[in-house]
This record gives sequence, structure tokens and C-alpha cells, in this order.
Amino acid sequence: MPSRGSKTCVFREPTFNRLLRMGLVFEIVYFVTSPDHSLFVKAQNLINYRIFQDLQNEAITFSVIPAISIEE
Repeated sequence: MPSRGSKTCVFREPTFNRLLRMGLVFEIVYFVTSPDHSLFVKAQNLINYRIFQDLQNEAITFSVIPAISIEE
């Protein structure tokens, strides 16, 4: 898969990792080409935001686990 990204962050590939009862687990491979930790944090936030945005655009929703009340 070709690399995509900016000069400081290069996206390589998403891979399906495993199937759980509550959902699918993916790993995303990307490289931050600078030792500046704030760039890593910004890249991770941007990736998470874009995933969230794409899920909303596709009308993909998450199931909600109902809260269980514990009475003493």
C-alpha cells in the first residue's frame, strides 16, 4: 500500500487484528518522522478524529452497553 501523509507523519496501512464480542480491532501503522512528541499526539488525535468522522459519514453506529444498577 502506498504511503500517505504529511512531511511529519506517514500513513502506511490499517490491518484487521482480531474479532471480539464487542467489535472489531484494527491496527493502524504510521510513522512520525520527528522526535517532537507533540507531533505524535497531534497525529494520533487526527487519525482518531478522521475515523470518527468517516464512521459518522457512513452512518455506522456503536452498540451501547446498558448500565447496570448495583443496589446495596
